[in-house]
Amino acid sequence: MRIWSAVAAIAAAAGPVLGGLLVAADWRWIFVLNLPIGIFAILASQRVVPDSRDASVTKLPDTLGAGLLTFGVGALALAIVKGGDWAWGSGGTIAGFAAAAVLLAGFVWRAEHHPVPVVDPQLYRVRSFASANLAMIAFGLGMSAYLLVIVLWMQDVWQWSVIKTGFAVAPAPAMVPIVTMVAQRLAKKIPGGLLSAIGCVVFAAGTVLLLTSIGPRGADYASDLLPGHLLVGIGIGLALPTILSSATHDLPPQRASTGSAVINMTRQLGFVLGVSIIVAILGSPGSYHAAHTVFVHAWWTIAAVELAAALSCLGMLDRRKAAA
Repeated sequence: MRIWSAVAAIAAAAGPVLGGLLVAADWRWIFVLNLPIGIFAILASQRVVPDSRDASVTKLPDTLGAGLLTFGVGALALAIVKGGDWAWGSGGTIAGFAAAAVLLAGFVWRAEHHPVPVVDPQLYRVRSFASANLAMIAFGLGMSAYLLVIVLWMQDVWQWSVIKTGFAVAPAPAMVPIVTMVAQRLAKKIPGGLLSAIGCVVFAAGTVLLLTSIGPRGADYASDLLPGHLLVGIGIGLALPTILSSATHDLPPQRASTGSAVINMTRQLGFVLGVSIIVAILGSPGSYHAAHTVFVHAWWTIAAVELAAALSCLGMLDRRKAAA
């Protein structure tokens, strides 16, 4: 899982740079590029990925449950994003939150009663797995929110080009594979729950350093943004692969692949919520001072969420060993 995270981080570092170059040529190219990549992935998976189907499963998974989860998260994201425009007490916003609550409650009910649920509730009865998912949704929320905020700050406030922004974003993701190799060694001495909690705290510290450094004096990337940005990259490198690898540690071997899929689904749900919340916080500021104020609020929110993720990570600790 750590190797997988390191490879993903390399792609994340290259993505903004390549994306900036493509957008500078023609924004349509960022979508066209996905076609050869998708074709290559399909062909490569057929040749390389082993068949892992469970022959004992004869019934279809709960497609209705999957739909309830998808539309429930979609309704929640819509209500958060449009709440500022519609007014938080408006009928549309309240209806969005109510629909999300009903749909997600329906998903939970289906998971408890369907013979082949989308997510087996038994998995969450393993404390370390449940804690890892709580940590991941908070960590993913903060991570996606941070990446969006940092891009919007450089492009909309500092008025940087997409190419310059892409290169400026790259250093933090580039830190992840380096730190992941260090975390691989530290994991032999430090429990995964504690190591991932440290990563989340470092992430939060980097965000606080960044928001206290950026001020009205101008676009000084090296002193205002880069130190905190690198610290965030270090935190991601410590936390993300460790949460992913620790999530399935206490699951039965035959449930490890399912648990891995669920924790990655949780990460994506955190990404959706992170982007939605940040869009609601930022709004459309009309001046530099107004932008600085709302962006600082956004960074404080991200730091608080990462500290909450750190507390959830501590739930992955083995209490039996701690008591001994």
